[in-house]
Amino acid sequence: MSKKSSKRKVLTFVIIIIAILIVLAFAMRRHRTKQVSGPENDIPESGQDASNLYMGVVKPQKAWEIQKDADKKIKEVYVSEGDEVKNGQQLFAYDSTEDQSALSQAKIELEDLGNQLKDLNNQLTQLQNEKKSGESTGFDDIDDQINDVKNTIRQTELSQKTKQVDINNIQSRIDNSVVKSTIDGVIKHIATSSDTENTPYMTIQSSGAFRIKCRIDELNVGNIKEGMKVKVYSRVSDKTWDGTISKIDTDTKSTGSEEQSSQMMGEGEATNYDFYVNLNSSDGLIIGQHVYVEPEYEGSSYDEEAGNVTEVKEGTEGTDTSKEKDTKDSSDTGTEKSEDKK
Repeated sequence: MSKKSSKRKVLTFVIIIIAILIVLAFAMRRHRTKQVSGPENDIPESGQDASNLYMGVVKPQKAWEIQKDADKKIKEVYVSEGDEVKNGQQLFAYDSTEDQSALSQAKIELEDLGNQLKDLNNQLTQLQNEKKSGESTGFDDIDDQINDVKNTIRQTELSQKTKQVDINNIQSRIDNSVVKSTIDGVIKHIATSSDTENTPYMTIQSSGAFRIKCRIDELNVGNIKEGMKVKVYSRVSDKTWDGTISKIDTDTKSTGSEEQSSQMMGEGEATNYDFYVNLNSSDGLIIGQHVYVEPEYEGSSYDEEAGNVTEVKEGTEGTDTSKEKDTKDSSDTGTEKSEDKK
């Protein structure tokens, strides 16, 4: 083999390698999807395109964060982290020693006001009887005395009502000094001295039904709606669950990285929104488990023979702009129909 022919083959091989590298670099730049492989990351077989899959995480249906009253001291805590609690169960108690003393003093003051009012009414009755019988020599003087007593009575009655309001407020604080759970759940956290001031004193996660929390970017948020049915896939088995989108939280938003934004929008930042899925059944799911969520668009079907989907969209990463479909008719039908799915 001549040297000239050998050099030509080497040059051809180098050109092919460079071309492959360029194609791979372009594909990585265009695709903001995550390549998954291995048994624990198997993607469900489906007729839907991978761009319709969203990462989700299992959350409790409700979480109750209890804020501590900054003006009160904790006297006793009745639960520990990890404990299961029932609705109405005592969680902790504030120290109500000062309120108990204030309540006793307020009741004494209210009783004194009652005695004063009783004496004033007796005095008023006596003055009115004197005026009626003519025993008093100066009628103008007795009228002034009667008016003075009446004014004092009104002021005393007002003080009496105000003091009763104070007593009711103090009693309410005492009654509420023991904080009780309003849900069935599990104690997930009790604040310690190392926690920040904004940390809730106690957090309870509800037990029972779960929901799925997902994230969708601003380019795709218009493709889903509340009430839409979804299919939820396990990442570790072939188990699936059915559910419905219960909420799209467009009031709370977060922005992606500049790299994600530049690939989605060309410049600026991309905005992501959370949406939530209520499940028909949560059997087999645990809090914190990661799953895939696939909206069931109108007219779509699940084709198990369509082949494995090898890429899935990350909920917190941008949008897969390399798989944009022709959706000219979607504005009339309200659904997406990809060109390659027939």
